[in-house]
Amino acid sequence: MRTAPLLALAALSGFVFAQTALVYPRPKRGLQVDDYHGRKIADPFRELEDPNTRATRAWIDAEVKLTEDWLARIPQRNAVRTRLTRLYDYERYPAGTLTNFSRGFPWEYTAAFSAASTTSSCVTAACKTRPCCTRQT
Repeated sequence: MRTAPLLALAALSGFVFAQTALVYPRPKRGLQVDDYHGRKIADPFRELEDPNTRATRAWIDAEVKLTEDWLARIPQRNAVRTRLTRLYDYERYPAGTLTNFSRGFPWEYTAAFSAASTTSSCVTAACKTRPCCTRQT
C-alpha cells in the first residue's frame, strides 16, 4: 500500500525531468586518426585534450554556463548553501608540534576559525592550560 504513492511520484518526476532536458554544447570534431600497431583508431576529440586552445576554452565556457544556469534554477540552492556553510564553519585544529617538552617549552599549533582561511598561531605554555592565540588573516 505504501509503494503506490512512491510509484506515482516517480512517474510524475519522470515527466518533469523530461521537460527540462539539457542541450549540451557540441565539441568540434577533428579528423585525427592514430595508428596503433597497424590498427587505425579515430580520435575526433584530440583537440579537447589541450585546455589552452580557443575551441576547447569556448567549449568549457559553454559547459560551465549550462551547468550554472541549471543549478541556478534549483529553488533550495541558497538554503542548502547556507546550511552547509554553517555546518562547515567551525574551529579546526590540525596536528601541532611539541618542541622540547622535557624542558617545559610550549605546545604550538595553528587553528582555523572558519572556512574563510582565517588562521591563528596558538602557543600553550607547559604549565598553563589556556592557549594564547594571535589571529592572522
